[in-house]
Amino acid sequence: MVEISIIFAFIGSFIFGFTAVILQIGVKDQNIFSGMVIRAIGSLPILIILNIWLYGTNFFDIYLQTELLLYVISASFCLVLGDLLLMFALKRKPVGVIVPIIAINPLFTTLLLLFTNQAPVTGTIIILVVFIIFGIFLVTFNKSDNEKSILELIDFEVIFFGIFIAILWGIMQFLEIIILKTDGITGISYVSIKFTIVGSASLVGYIVILIKNKLNESSVKIKFTNKRSFKYLIFAGFIAWTVGSVLVYTAFEIGRPEILTPIIGINPIFAVLVSLSLGYEKMNATKGIGITLCVLCSLLLVL
Repeated sequence: MVEISIIFAFIGSFIFGFTAVILQIGVKDQNIFSGMVIRAIGSLPILIILNIWLYGTNFFDIYLQTELLLYVISASFCLVLGDLLLMFALKRKPVGVIVPIIAINPLFTTLLLLFTNQAPVTGTIIILVVFIIFGIFLVTFNKSDNEKSILELIDFEVIFFGIFIAILWGIMQFLEIIILKTDGITGISYVSIKFTIVGSASLVGYIVILIKNKLNESSVKIKFTNKRSFKYLIFAGFIAWTVGSVLVYTAFEIGRPEILTPIIGINPIFAVLVSLSLGYEKMNATKGIGITLCVLCSLLLVL
């Protein structure tokens, strides 16, 4: 029988991939800080009510322990910094070049688990993780319209940003695994604390940009959002930051991180599958091989 944590991980990974497509379709010219604030608005009220109902009004007390709070703040920092760098990189390079490099982040998490003995990572698991990452690369890499080669598209700037973001997100997930294996920590409570920190930090970031813009007397007005983007961001906050994240972090709480990490990492595959079904992507032999490789390796991980 398949462990419930693995089912949670697959569903959560699908939700993350689905949300990426929804945001790509509906959100245009959105400031990253205000975008995170809106997603927090779409998720935190439900999460806080759920936590109070399940654990009482003092559900956050355990997170006030100095070491644990440091881990939570560090993980949140890695998320925000990684997202900021991703937005900056996407303004300079095609998404089809950046995303495949970032997709190696489960490898960094797996290596950290191995080197710190936080989980029983075997050679077989590492090999399967590498094959899954290669499959994601095949699926997500897209040539530009002028059909440049991979070597022409990928330069040192892309490699730097991609690997740095992957390291940040790999460290983030490693820290979260440690947090969720702590006695008294639950996936639901952690999601609430994490996104409260992320939402608050993003609000501060947005205010700083506004102040800086005003001091510089810039003629460019910074919009908080627009009506269309607001709807999509609220929905993304609910579906990804509430449903998806609760499933993923509950999986880490009760399951085996060395197995769950690569499963959650295949969310770009789900994003491509959703795009294919909606007609935003076209299937080709390379995508087919990549999808098949990821599916087979994922099955081998959980069997």
